[in-house]
Amino acid sequence: MNREHFLPCFCYQTKDFYIITLPKVASSWLFDLTHTYPEIMDIDSKDEFWASLLIFNQINLSISQGDETSSYNFNDLQDDWYKLIHGNNQITRNFIFLMRNPVTKFVSGTMQDILYQNKENPGTDPLNMISAEFLQHFVDYPHPIHLEKIKLLNDKYSDSERNTHWWTLDGKWWNDTDLIDVINYWIRKKLHEFFKKGFNVRDYKSDHNASNIYLYHKILFNSNIDITKVKILDIERENIYDYLIGKYNLGDANSDVSYKEERNKTGRIFKNLIIKNIREYTDIIEIVLKEDILMYIDVYKKIYDIDLTYDDVFRQLK
Repeated sequence: MNREHFLPCFCYQTKDFYIITLPKVASSWLFDLTHTYPEIMDIDSKDEFWASLLIFNQINLSISQGDETSSYNFNDLQDDWYKLIHGNNQITRNFIFLMRNPVTKFVSGTMQDILYQNKENPGTDPLNMISAEFLQHFVDYPHPIHLEKIKLLNDKYSDSERNTHWWTLDGKWWNDTDLIDVINYWIRKKLHEFFKKGFNVRDYKSDHNASNIYLYHKILFNSNIDITKVKILDIERENIYDYLIGKYNLGDANSDVSYKEERNKTGRIFKNLIIKNIREYTDIIEIVLKEDILMYIDVYKKIYDIDLTYDDVFRQLK
């Protein structure tokens, strides 16, 4: 069995629809919505539930259940799915699939997996700027006086309980050019270590970094699925909250406009520094994402009737 055929996706079953996504494609938003308003779920709201995995065989579109703790009734979902792919439209709920520009998803994954985490020492905090782990990247830094100044800024703005990562957010501290220089140096070193020393295409395109673009291309172009029963929603084109409340009754969630905003939002200046440094590795990213980008252009045209160019998809890194 070739495991590359299989794609584990997060899946929730609400009273009105199944909604399916991947990490870094509004997964935190969806988890938050379903746990804040569990009454929209088609399960006992007193039950503990997680983002359960639904595993797609991307060759024949068969599905299997990924774990025991479920946010869906697999028998119901399985029955609806196989009716759908075999041309029987008498299903109990439509299917919503979330999608994201593969380049911006890659950038988000780079931020989360390379800058925000330490896989070698998972118990440490890579974003604690006074930690040994953070400071080890500055052995050859040419302006040590800047580091001393940054420590004073950290004493001023950091709250060990709530705001250790103050500098990843927007704030008046970014008026300090020394802070910009230090953080830019740290980003550059971290990215260099990843792309030049340890980048592994297989690792980066598997597990929680996997792409769902081929699955959506398969659904739209190589199956008998009635796409009126399927919604593929690009989270950068459409607001998920607006779409869901416009089509379905989400009860109390209908009036919670906080869900019009994305979750885990990174500060604008910090994110711009990251993107500026990632651009150095555009050639690697193009090699990794070439097929995904081409399929994404096809899928986008099919669902929105809009022609994208290759450069349109790469706009964040141009």
